Amino acid sequence: MRVTITLDKHDRRIKAIQREIHRLYDTEQRVSCISDEELRGYVEKYFMFESMIENNTYSEDTGDTSSSMEK
Repeated sequence: MRVTITLDKHDRRIKAIQREIHRLYDTEQRVSCISDEELRGYVEKYFMFESMIENNTYSEDTGDTSSSMEK
């Protein structure tokens, strides 16, 4: 199964990935290219992991800590 998604280039997650990659080159003095596997890791971190955290946040109104997907 293949899914096609369109993102705005100003999406906060894209900007966060860009900042991390710039930090690698600027602060840590990296000289090699970012591998496909590393880029996939950033995508998982900012797109998949973040959405899991957002779905499991505590709701002060209901006191419910369960995932919104479980409801």
